[in-house]
Amino acid sequence: MKQYLGLLILMFFFYESYTQQLGVYGNVIISNRHSNVKREAFLTSNMGIEYHFKSSRFLKYTANLVYEQKGSNYTYPKYTATFRVNYITIKGAAKIELNTFDIQLGPYIGFLTFVDAKPDDRGALYTEDFTKRVDFGLSLSMNQYLFRLGKTTYHIRGEVNYGLVNVIKDGLFTTDSFDRNFTYGLGLVARWNFGD
Repeated sequence: MKQYLGLLILMFFFYESYTQQLGVYGNVIISNRHSNVKREAFLTSNMGIEYHFKSSRFLKYTANLVYEQKGSNYTYPKYTATFRVNYITIKGAAKIELNTFDIQLGPYIGFLTFVDAKPDDRGALYTEDFTKRVDFGLSLSMNQYLFRLGKTTYHIRGEVNYGLVNVIKDGLFTTDSFDRNFTYGLGLVARWNFGD
């Protein structure tokens, strides 16, 4: 019975794969932290893979795997401190298509890979030991079709991501402090439609 069930699942996967889309994208990102202490944004980038699942004609859904850098700068009288948090992020989103334009909205969960704080002698508080291992928030992306070459379509992409949890572990600062990732940016997507 298990063999037949596995065969059915495999057949279903191959059937679906003909109507699914795979995309890769890169964005130029402005990153900052929404905080009760004034922070300064910096310019960075991210790269991701998106997978489009078949669903209803109007509402679809996507899964994204992204490598991204977040954080912020803080200027002191004599120096500028930088705080960079690097994540591997999984995003799940509902997708609404309107002709050549689509909107994707859903939650994300980011898993910390490493922290880079500068200067080294002044950034000791901002290390992996005091940074939460998981970031959770909401992601919105908007994609506009540009042109097509063979089976590949190209789209301009805009996105906004807002963290719902503090980046720094509780207890490092006061209990009412908040320190959440906030990024937005613009990029390009290339998508392959396996149904063509």
